[in-house]
Amino acid sequence: CKVYQTSFKPAGHSAMPASMHRLKDPLAANQKAKELLEKAPPVFKIIAACESGMKHYSEQTGNVLQGAITPGDVGLLQINSLVHGETARKLGFNVYSIYGNIGYGIKLYIEEGTKPWNSSKKCWGSKVPPQLRLPLPEQV
Repeated sequence: CKVYQTSFKPAGHSAMPASMHRLKDPLAANQKAKELLEKAPPVFKIIAACESGMKHYSEQTGNVLQGAITPGDVGLLQINSLVHGETARKLGFNVYSIYGNIGYGIKLYIEEGTKPWNSSKKCWGSKVPPQLRLPLPEQV
């Protein structure tokens, strides 16, 4: 089993509102996010397609994507900043950055499998085999 944590370094700065992470070139940043997903657990591409359309930033505004239903959900993997923001910050992840969003997503996936993304399961459920939904076994 691959260890994914080493591929994504925490951003190391505190989370800020999505509007403060405005980019001049969100298209290039979203392309970078897609490239980074190639290094993440394979299930992330499927989940990110359902959660955010595989985008971290709005291409219209340049802001970090926020959930349409739950505005606290942010970025590529739609990490809920209200639920996970404090823990993510304590661990050095900024879920508003692409690296922090994927990095903290990997932490969630290792500990909980796909459970944190169950709200979009209707979209990805038939595409993700059951064995990829479980938390990853502890590394020895």
